[in-house]
Amino acid sequence: MWQNPHNRHSQPSARRGTLLGVLACVLAVLVLGIVIGRITVLGNGSSEVYLRDNQPAAKATPSPPPRHRPGLVPVAPVGGEESVASSGGAADRRPPQVSSHVAELEENVVFFVNEARARAGCPKLRIDPRLVASARQHSAEMAATGKFVHESPDGASPWDRMTRAGYRLGGAENIAKGYRNAADAVKSWLNSPSHRRNILNCQLTVTGVGVTLEPGGPWWTQDFGYS
Repeated sequence: MWQNPHNRHSQPSARRGTLLGVLACVLAVLVLGIVIGRITVLGNGSSEVYLRDNQPAAKATPSPPPRHRPGLVPVAPVGGEESVASSGGAADRRPPQVSSHVAELEENVVFFVNEARARAGCPKLRIDPRLVASARQHSAEMAATGKFVHESPDGASPWDRMTRAGYRLGGAENIAKGYRNAADAVKSWLNSPSHRRNILNCQLTVTGVGVTLEPGGPWWTQDFGYS
């Protein structure tokens, strides 16, 4: 078979031209990949590909305090109840005076609660005198009436009572009776899911504790707030 000499030379040249074109495309893709992205090795050995103009994701912001008021939840007869609430507003009031022994019991409650919060990664609660006043008042009310409830004798709710004491961001309340020391009272709350949620709620930042040693007790109240 005969073939024109010009044809014999043109076919290899065409093949070379095609091959060079393919190589040029591959090289262009590689260069483009290097320009717009890079690979970084993470600490766990995996790799992540990202574009250079990507921005870091915005950091999560804490959720605002709940603004609902769930009903009270009765639990163990010697353990207390809890409620979560919001706020109101009223004049300030100082905590009623107590003996040094009772004051020590109240401080110990805060100590053991803060220990539990630290283990859960929550910040320590600060003591607010207005919540101390509210808590002491309620422990005295329960002792006077013999009723182990959250409501005051006049029907006021825990958050109503906190508001009257001058604190407007009431968050929760735990009550207990019959425990002879703070460690046992706090342990009873931690063993109750609803009370434990209050103690380990990282959004709550302040507290006040009230204890009275009157008959039928000791009576324990811990109030919580959001600021």
